[in-house]
Amino acid sequence: MTGTATAKLGLALMAGFMLATVAGTLSHEGGHYLVTRSLGYRASINYQATMWYPGQKFRDKDLLPIVWGGPLQTMFTGTLGFLLLWRYRRSFHPGKPLNFGQWLLIFISLFWLRQPANLAMGIGIWLLTGRMPHSGDETRLAVYHHWPPGAVAWPSALIGIAVLFVVIFRFVPRGQRILFMIAGLLGGCAGYILWFHYLGPILMP
Repeated sequence: MTGTATAKLGLALMAGFMLATVAGTLSHEGGHYLVTRSLGYRASINYQATMWYPGQKFRDKDLLPIVWGGPLQTMFTGTLGFLLLWRYRRSFHPGKPLNFGQWLLIFISLFWLRQPANLAMGIGIWLLTGRMPHSGDETRLAVYHHWPPGAVAWPSALIGIAVLFVVIFRFVPRGQRILFMIAGLLGGCAGYILWFHYLGPILMP
């Protein structure tokens, strides 16, 4: 690839990761929302969370499926993307540029990245403060199930890492892997900052 083509691909990948950060967040909250509504409760979604209307009393048995709704949606989407990616693996030829549809399947499969990303953030907070955060879905699920604290977070994060490795070393062209990883890091961080600190509070307060 020429320098110009590489720069264009890098910018496109960064934009893709930025959009995926927003889409992943909203679809995750959509999972919570759909389960909440299906159980007869009122709810709404803002830029970062599913909001429950004040005054509602939740049955204890309903809390578990509501919390599961977000992670299951994220993992289901990532799994679907990965299965489709594997289904069409023979269309990926070494040295041949990927088309839009192939890149799209890669990004959908990487919905799984939410799991290791959340675990990494939790570990980072623990290293800085000495306390593990207890507000994440995975931690709450472990508490509700009476499981060890990392019983959901660690296995799902390891699956996410495995998916990432397969995607990079099986589907991303060899000459674009470093570019893909740099774009993923920069695009993911930029998407997180722009959405959670700037655009999200304005567009979906």
